[in-house]
Amino acid sequence: MGGPPSADAQAESKRLLEHQQMLQTSPSHERMRSVRASLPAAGKEKEVLQSLQRSLVLVISGATGCGKSTQVPQFILDDAIAQGAGSSTNIVVTQPRRISALGLAQRVAQERGETVGDVVGYSVKMDNKSSRRTRLLFCTTGILMRRLTAEPELDSISHIVLDEVHERSVEIDLLLLLLRDVVVRRAAAAASCPPGSSPPPPLRLVLMSATANAQLFADYMHSYLGNALAATNGTAKSLPHAQQSMISQLSIPGLTQPVRDLYLEDILERTGYQVGRTSKYAKSSNKGNPGKSHEAYLDPNTSYSQNTLTSLALVDEEQINYDLLAVLMTYIVKQQQEQGAAACMDGWQEGLQGLKKIRNDQVAAGGAVLVFLPGAPEIGKAARALSGHQPLQTAAGGPQQLRIVSLYGSLSSQDQAKVFNRPPPGVFKIVLATNVAETSITIDDVSFVVDTGRAKEMQHDADRGILRLQEQWVSQASAQQRRGRAGRVRPGLCFRMFSHRQFARMDPHTAPEMLRSPLESVCLTIRAMITTHRQARQQQLQQELAEQLGRRRSGKQQQQLQGLMQDDGSSSILQQDVRGVLRHCLSPPPSAAVEGALTLLRQIGALDVMEELTALGHHLTQMPMDPRVGKMLVYGAMLACLDPVLTIAAAMAHGRPVFMSPRPDERDEVELARVSLLQGAKAARSDHIALVAAFNGWARAVAKGGRSEGSAYAARFSLSESSLEAVAQGRGEYAATLEELGFLPYGCASSIRLQRGGGGKQGTGRDNYADWMELPVNSCAANARFLKAAVMAGFYPSVLRIQNPPPTYIKVEGGTVEAEASPAAIKFFDRTRGRAFMHPTSVNFSVGKFESSWLVYTQMTATSKLFVREGSMAPVYSMLLFGGELSMHLEKALITVDDWAVFSVPPHVGVYIKELRQVLDDVLEQKIQDPSYELSTNRAVALIMRLIEMDGF
Repeated sequence: MGGPPSADAQAESKRLLEHQQMLQTSPSHERMRSVRASLPAAGKEKEVLQSLQRSLVLVISGATGCGKSTQVPQFILDDAIAQGAGSSTNIVVTQPRRISALGLAQRVAQERGETVGDVVGYSVKMDNKSSRRTRLLFCTTGILMRRLTAEPELDSISHIVLDEVHERSVEIDLLLLLLRDVVVRRAAAAASCPPGSSPPPPLRLVLMSATANAQLFADYMHSYLGNALAATNGTAKSLPHAQQSMISQLSIPGLTQPVRDLYLEDILERTGYQVGRTSKYAKSSNKGNPGKSHEAYLDPNTSYSQNTLTSLALVDEEQINYDLLAVLMTYIVKQQQEQGAAACMDGWQEGLQGLKKIRNDQVAAGGAVLVFLPGAPEIGKAARALSGHQPLQTAAGGPQQLRIVSLYGSLSSQDQAKVFNRPPPGVFKIVLATNVAETSITIDDVSFVVDTGRAKEMQHDADRGILRLQEQWVSQASAQQRRGRAGRVRPGLCFRMFSHRQFARMDPHTAPEMLRSPLESVCLTIRAMITTHRQARQQQLQQELAEQLGRRRSGKQQQQLQGLMQDDGSSSILQQDVRGVLRHCLSPPPSAAVEGALTLLRQIGALDVMEELTALGHHLTQMPMDPRVGKMLVYGAMLACLDPVLTIAAAMAHGRPVFMSPRPDERDEVELARVSLLQGAKAARSDHIALVAAFNGWARAVAKGGRSEGSAYAARFSLSESSLEAVAQGRGEYAATLEELGFLPYGCASSIRLQRGGGGKQGTGRDNYADWMELPVNSCAANARFLKAAVMAGFYPSVLRIQNPPPTYIKVEGGTVEAEASPAAIKFFDRTRGRAFMHPTSVNFSVGKFESSWLVYTQMTATSKLFVREGSMAPVYSMLLFGGELSMHLEKALITVDDWAVFSVPPHVGVYIKELRQVLDDVLEQKIQDPSYELSTNRAVALIMRLIEMDGF
């Protein structure tokens, strides 16, 4: 990056400057300039720029709505352009969510009078709008992680802005760790540049948090930077004097009006809603003194009725009370009809006075209600409860006067955009949202927040190896973030559907995701970075030493070179192993979780016994997904059953069920319809084949008759159409990843996207899907054995041993036949977790006989028991070929897998299988070296496929 700018760079800098000067004076842009100037962040522009001049890291604490996400990156860019350095400035801004990156890029481009993809762009998973002229790129944290793996020094980037660091996702914590290391290395490189040459600029890092815990991040950075720079040849002293503070902090106030908090007790008192002892929303144990345990938390200035106190004592706050939600919404609408902007402000002088201080257009701009719910299913249930509540429709003036819209992460961009549209006068807008609306986006007409206090979080039990999606209470910090959304344009109200006592019991902050999530992907990413860093350092040292010693080296000099390469003196965190790197995280994960992740990576063959990347591991590091899913996809391509494997992988990534519980009045009809749909899946004893059958049927319906036909198909079998749409999209994304790695011919991914995931264009004869299915990677797609073998390859050791009961026989004409046992008599055992059970939603729940003794599963949940929701009876050869470590007992003609699963196999077959397994890694290594290498032409792969085809299950 050093050296004088080229003529092209100078021309680009001039063009950027001219455009900026035009915007500063253009009458057509005056309104946008005024909007930007009105944000609290505008008053901090000078302080932001001065802080970045004297420091390597800037930590900004900014309240929701202050404008930091849109303005701080522009301050940096505007200043660089004004200094004539626009073309050499490259700013990357990370967001934890796709919707935020897209929305911010659109907004900032609009503020700069440009279109997205020019100077302002975005990059999210499978979607990129940027160009060579892009100087400000909004991306997800995952995109920057992948870039850091490929470009360890990030030499092409001048500034990185990590936004929403308070969310503490795994990727954010890992970026904090790795980027502070890059900051040190870049600063050291700048300080050690030889005299007379133009030094490369150090990397500037900006951390932005929406909460007041900025000191935590500042301390984390400062504790490392000072020592690391001092240890790197005195870099700290070599930096320009203005930069030796290293860390700066500043705070930006929010642009919010006062907000009134009303808790469950207040909602009960205002609405008159009562919870009786027999209510479905009452606690199962409802004894005790009504309201006694709540007395210390009740507002002393409010007199609560006995009915409220009794309801408060009886209500089960763990449940979302949809009846109360409908009653509360009716109360809010009535209040707005009667009181206008002063609705629900009785006795609240601060709010009433606040209304008098703001402009009339601000008063009129509010009125929308934002309801926080845990997930998409709860949003659907709430929408039905509100739409069917007659008193709410009456209060609004008719159903046409209500606009109920949804907002959650997996919605399409078009559906998400609906939440920003303001309704016509007299129409009441209700937004039902997940925690995506906490900090990622701003709906600027919200004046009322209704908070259920619940959210769904993935919880990982490292001891049991189970991933749990659990609904739980949010933290107090999250509840305060939600509250702040009510005061965006005028004084607002936050109705908390939990008691003041429950709020006091909530955790102050959400636990970092690093402490509660699986770490396989993190460990694999770190291992790849360690390998890349080591190779780069060795190459650099070889070049430097070769220049010093000449081409010919003595034996002693060669030993010196090897010694330097083994211990090059680098202070990089990536000199350590995976465990060492993770120990330096802001919140180091438990050692049990790290060891469990590394063990699993060894078990699936991504790491060898020395924890170096294998050929498979190299492939998986380039696949932005769970390593087990990535391995399943690789083997799906190798075993020529990729199409159904794409469906399974996409459904797992979406995470929400395709099969929905039918309504009581439709249950019999749906169950009868599903008999034919799931006939093949039940015969194959496979939930994965059931999923594939449902998706393929829906895709054919869409191909035949468009969306309406697809909707009818989904309704007939009680399938989630939103989940099916997400699976279709995910298939295209995963296909694109495989295409990049050479497992698919160029153009296949776009072809799959055009099909909506599995059927050609409506009304055509031969379609893209037919061409797709004729590819070598799909030649065995219709064979259930290959599909189940691919699942086994990816998800071993997630395997159950099946214990069938002793056979019984029944008499038939001409003799006897074996009777199918009662499903309850069949037992399932996990190697480490013990007894497990089929979930009632599994096709295997009602199966009375399994021909194989093994079942591979991809989803196990722990409630009252260990339940398997997604499992497939596994072919024996899939266990032998793709399972764990093989041990040969030739004298007994036995093979054991991980000293647990025992198989009776002729000695020559056992030797044959072991040799085939050794060849597989060589095949994948060859694929790395030559992405065009066709796996189906390999003799070993052909033999493996022949063995699976011969398997009886």
